[in-house]
Amino acid sequence: MFEKWNRRKVRNLFILPAICCALALTLGACGVGKKAALRKAADKAGLIVSKNGKTITGVKDKNMTSVDIPDGITTIGEFAFYECKSLTEATIPDSVTSIERYAFYYCSLSDITIPDGVTSIGECTFAFCGSLEHVTIPSSVIEIGKSAFEYCRSLRSITIPEGVQYIGKSAFANCSLTSVTIPDSVIIIEEDAFANCFIESITIPDRFSIVEVEKWFGAWGVPSGCKIIRKSGTSTETTRYEPPQKNNLQLAPKKIKTYDDVAKESLRREINNLYSIDKENAQKRAAEEASRRSEEENRRIREEIRKIEETRKEAVSDHTPAPVSVTPPRPPRPARVSPPRPPRPARVSPPRPPRPARVSSPRPARVSPPPPPRSYR
Repeated sequence: MFEKWNRRKVRNLFILPAICCALALTLGACGVGKKAALRKAADKAGLIVSKNGKTITGVKDKNMTSVDIPDGITTIGEFAFYECKSLTEATIPDSVTSIERYAFYYCSLSDITIPDGVTSIGECTFAFCGSLEHVTIPSSVIEIGKSAFEYCRSLRSITIPEGVQYIGKSAFANCSLTSVTIPDSVIIIEEDAFANCFIESITIPDRFSIVEVEKWFGAWGVPSGCKIIRKSGTSTETTRYEPPQKNNLQLAPKKIKTYDDVAKESLRREINNLYSIDKENAQKRAAEEASRRSEEENRRIREEIRKIEETRKEAVSDHTPAPVSVTPPRPPRPARVSPPRPPRPARVSPPRPPRPARVSSPRPARVSPPPPPRSYR
């Protein structure tokens, strides 16, 4: 019994870790496979993604005309499609939950649908998309950032869904909007949000005042005749905006001038005239003095130059060259003729006596003694 229990325990000690390792490897392989597939799909679409394969950081070709973002991407990063001027169509999947700032800045998109799950539209996300005509904003969006749709000249209508709480500064500035409806969920709208938009009608909750509406339109002001529709529960109130009239201030009656006033005025006028005349004369005198000084300076410089020229000429004329001494040529020397030398007498040496013949005496023959006899034992 004890041996059987020990066998079971040992078996469990080896089998359970093996099963856990197999499961971990299987799950890891699945995760790696999904990442690889996602990166491959993004690469096929011409996108540059982050290491985890879920964030778009850029594109390979700025001249791309359309893009189909693969399913599985969760974030469109900053400057992802920045200045892709030829991009006219973009399909965003439901897996995307964040669109960061300048993501589609200066593109040629005409229609864009933001998927459910996106909670905020970043700063300048669709700014300068001049061809953008239709935008679908989901109810999941809470914040529309600064200049999100600025200078979208073709954007004529926008539906801000219930759920949006914040609209940033210049969010829809310089658009061609004709009507806007602000939902009850909106809490803050920054200044210049609708600046330079010739809106014909705007629907706002009852809690916003006319002064706040004027801030939304900035220095351009609310268009004259714009219909402001106030919602309070189920009732609505429509008014046409008229710019505030300037107060017509009544001018004070003219004061009757007395003799003293006329005399003071004429005296003041004469003093001003004299002052102006004196001022003109002073300016003329100053100009004349400056011209006179400049003429004197030029005259002095010309005089100095003339003196220098005269001194140089005098020095040249006073310098007489020294007389050149000419020596007469020397007469040629007479040729030196030496008397011929007498010939040397021939030197005759007496003949040498012949040498006596050398007779060598013959050498005596060398006789070697005979070897001693060998003894044989």
